[in-house]
Amino acid sequence: MDGTEEAIRTIQENLPAEGTTSFLAATMTQGKEKVISALQQINLSSGTAAGGAELLGVHLEGPFISRKKQELSLLRKLFFLV
Repeated sequence: MDGTEEAIRTIQENLPAEGTTSFLAATMTQGKEKVISALQQINLSSGTAAGGAELLGVHLEGPFISRKKQELSLLRKLFFLV
């Protein structure tokens, strides 16, 4: 999850070649600061890049959605640890 203007613009510019005209940016389970930073950049980048796909919004992933499901996120991190 880069969450940078450059990363978002690259996605917007390349998706039309695959036939995609709009998309939702997605976050990963990360620390609060990284997610907030990514959301701020997504907000600044919302809309359409010149000739690119339209950024419609964001899909949030993380344990903060439901405290009862937090353990699932932890297990996912353990099994996909790189």
